[in-house]
Amino acid sequence: MHATLYHQLQGLYVAGDVLCAVDCARALPEYRHVFFINRDAWLSTELLAQVEGQGIEVRRNSLVTEDDVTPALRGVFYHCVGNDERLRGEYVRFREAPPGVMLCAWLHTPGLCGAWVERYHHLRGRAVSRLVFASSFSLHNTPGVELQDFESCSIIHPRVDTERYGAVRRAEDGTFRIGRWSRGDDSKYSDDFLELLSSIDIPDSEFVCMGIPGKFRGVSLPPRVRFLENGAVPVEQLLSRLDVLLFKTDEATWHEGWCRTVTEAMAAGVVPVVENRGGLVDQVIHGHNGFLCDSNEEFKRYCELLHREPERRLRMSANARTFASRNLGLKQLRGDLLRLLEPQAARRLNFGYEPDMRSGYLNFSPKPLPGFDVSAELNPFNPRLPFEDDAFDEIVAHHVLEHVAHKVQILEELWRIARHNAVIRIRLPDRHHDEAFRDPTHLSYWDVDSIDYFVPGNRRSHALARFGVLRKHTNGHEIDWELLALRHRRA
Repeated sequence: MHATLYHQLQGLYVAGDVLCAVDCARALPEYRHVFFINRDAWLSTELLAQVEGQGIEVRRNSLVTEDDVTPALRGVFYHCVGNDERLRGEYVRFREAPPGVMLCAWLHTPGLCGAWVERYHHLRGRAVSRLVFASSFSLHNTPGVELQDFESCSIIHPRVDTERYGAVRRAEDGTFRIGRWSRGDDSKYSDDFLELLSSIDIPDSEFVCMGIPGKFRGVSLPPRVRFLENGAVPVEQLLSRLDVLLFKTDEATWHEGWCRTVTEAMAAGVVPVVENRGGLVDQVIHGHNGFLCDSNEEFKRYCELLHREPERRLRMSANARTFASRNLGLKQLRGDLLRLLEPQAARRLNFGYEPDMRSGYLNFSPKPLPGFDVSAELNPFNPRLPFEDDAFDEIVAHHVLEHVAHKVQILEELWRIARHNAVIRIRLPDRHHDEAFRDPTHLSYWDVDSIDYFVPGNRRSHALARFGVLRKHTNGHEIDWELLALRHRRA
């Protein structure tokens, strides 16, 4: 009997949450996947045919309920976008989780929902035990949920078939092209998008955009700018003609929780020049595989730079392909999903100076103290932990970081030995309290907001380590952080 996964979707149309569900089915082919669709609005017959051709059963105008539970059912994913007032909360009909069945809400674009986020208040009361966020932006910008009420929280980025897009090669024709594509929603394009294109001074260049927003229909387009109907050409064909992907949305109405377009472009070696907000900060490492922009002047400058310096563009194109292949493919999605559905025995590390033994943990001391499983001298100015990369699912570090002088490096070391979505719990003295300075063995002093330096989107940070913040608290005496390790590495 095949293990079964149910996916509850609002509709079946070309949008990130739906395509993420399709990619889940591709990543876990050994599971039987069933899509429940609670409304037929914007139903895409082409996507429906693709889904059914993949062997996915589609149940239209239906919700998952207790009546759908079978012995083979392993989990239900609620792909939530939170933008339907009438059906608020109606994804979830369970009153308690069936034995052996995981109920998981996957929040794709929660930062956009306004009052509609009330739907998320229903989740815990309707037996959802796990939350998955599409990006660190989604984790940090989701009102309506209390993270501590859930059994676990994770960040699982939607992925694409990087082998498919990685096969795309630039069709050399001597023309430098900047482009983009998306559904033709007005909010997907900034009001000044055409003015931005007109300002970019690259002789003999072209701008090709697929997906026409209503506000640009019937208007006079600037020279060298073409808009195509969505789907006018296959995405791979469009990608093969682009050098740069330019992505700028309407800031007042839209924050992209995760941009599939950018993932596809990077996998194909197209360099993204994008807005510095939303989930894009998890996808683009500024200056390495693309550029993050805070103004139209920066969009203009970086596009012109990539044209003026072709060697830089080729280097960043290669970086984008490698980054997507190593971080944003179906293989990585499969690993993340299996850790949710088929959890293994957790590997836990207790890291501390005091003789505080924890059962079920590998107890490690940076000083030779009796009773610890591992002791190794730690250089406070160049801290290196004696463990391999991705070694632990959970790390506890209570009152140890303040004994290390190199603050950035010790957090990078904790991040290095933690797998993706590992939980790291840290306690340390608040620098505003006298005891932080009174102890002569303290070599560093911390503020409750110091962790913000390591959150994606902090342009001042040059650290490799990136964390999602589940909890950040101080009582004025002691700081308490609960973090998710985010595993994107600069390849």
